[in-house]
Amino acid sequence: MKLRMKELRVRMGLGQKEVASELDMPVRRYGSYERGERTLSLIDAARIADVFECTLDELAGREWPPEGRTSDEARLVDAYRECTPREKSSLLNMAQTMADDGQAKNDQVGGVA
Repeated sequence: MKLRMKELRVRMGLGQKEVASELDMPVRRYGSYERGERTLSLIDAARIADVFECTLDELAGREWPPEGRTSDEARLVDAYRECTPREKSSLLNMAQTMADDGQAKNDQVGGVA
């Protein structure tokens, strides 16, 4: 995963030394995170995101909802992820039935039926 640390730091008008000082860590350590030479712990990632006033997703370069998804689709995915395996199966079956019904109605309206 390519972190956006440098981009976010520059956007804020900060140097590596300033960010490292704010985080109370050596500049070399911060620089190794920014260059991807060292694995960033979740705790340090959260601290860095706080300094850059961004979310962890933004720090990681993730966009949510992913490109091409609406916020409703993103909400549906979030709800699905919170379901038990049994609920997931039921939800998928219901969604497929609804999609099939919708397609059948479209075919009838278009004269395909």
